[in-house]
Amino acid sequence: MANSGERKQRIQIEISLVFENPIKLNSPIRFEKTISKDYPDSVTINKNAVVISFERARGYSKAQYLCKTRVDYLGWLLLSLTCMDGMEQSPCIAAVSCSVDKKGGIELEVPHELNNALSTFNGTRYPDGVIGRSLRSDAVAKSLHIAISYSWAASGAGYPEERLKLIWGAFNALYRGYAEATNSSSVTRDAQMLDDVNQLFIERDVLVRSITKFEDIFNEGSYKDFVSWKLLTGTRSRSLHITDKDKKNVVDEKNKRLGCIDKESLICMRDRGCADYQGKSFFKTKINELLPDAKSDKIHVRRVALLVCRYAYILRCDGVHANREYPIFDSNAMAKKQVLASLLEAAAVDLATWLAATY
Repeated sequence: MANSGERKQRIQIEISLVFENPIKLNSPIRFEKTISKDYPDSVTINKNAVVISFERARGYSKAQYLCKTRVDYLGWLLLSLTCMDGMEQSPCIAAVSCSVDKKGGIELEVPHELNNALSTFNGTRYPDGVIGRSLRSDAVAKSLHIAISYSWAASGAGYPEERLKLIWGAFNALYRGYAEATNSSSVTRDAQMLDDVNQLFIERDVLVRSITKFEDIFNEGSYKDFVSWKLLTGTRSRSLHITDKDKKNVVDEKNKRLGCIDKESLICMRDRGCADYQGKSFFKTKINELLPDAKSDKIHVRRVALLVCRYAYILRCDGVHANREYPIFDSNAMAKKQVLASLLEAAAVDLATWLAATY
């Protein structure tokens, strides 16, 4: 602990960055940011301003008050606020002032990097609890921040194909963040991490917005017609498709995934997806073996999990691997990916909200 002599050698600096217009904030957001190893920045966001407080040695240069590191994290802060629920437009810094030891007010120039840095945002909206949690410095905060940045990029996507890939980037960051938070260090494959999130959705009340979105989009008939069951049971669906050449441990792993799917969807996979295709006869047999114990509870939860954890991954791979032309003229594929992206977007907010509140 510092003695009185050491304290006299330090000064208390407070920087206020005032918003052009007050922002909608349910309560102040507070976090610390490491700039100096010994004296971190204490940051408070209220509806009118961002206030940064920190201690430094006397003689600390005014040129360092808004150093590059501070400006960088303030840029990320503005990006996060832009994506916050209730934010009508990107927040803009109108003025910057500072005080030393609570005396006087010194005007500083608004860094050009913070001046109109963000375009209008009309995409995913995250609760302020997620925004506040994302501004910390741990692994979960990093996953939330990555997700927010991908959501911001997705709001300006030109095509549903592009939007789906970017929202998948947000979802990917979140399920990786969940794996990190649960210390699943042995889980390194996407399929395994998606298994964990799929199970989380079924076991815990995580899905809220996405269930509402699902119910707004689908009824029993439209859901069955929307899914390309032939694709979901095909070889491109590597996490589900079973062949007679698969090893027992692989079959067991895939059976566990299939066990998360509701009974009616499994029947659709069998009848519409496998039908009488010779190459899927073994897979069809395996589905038949699972049907007596198949679940009929939490149907909408299981269907959302199937669409966002399995089906979206298959369609997202189309654009990533570029194994066909960009679907500019395929209106049916565009419409399907637009719907799926909207559902995935809601699921990303649900998962982010749960992560922020739990870890």
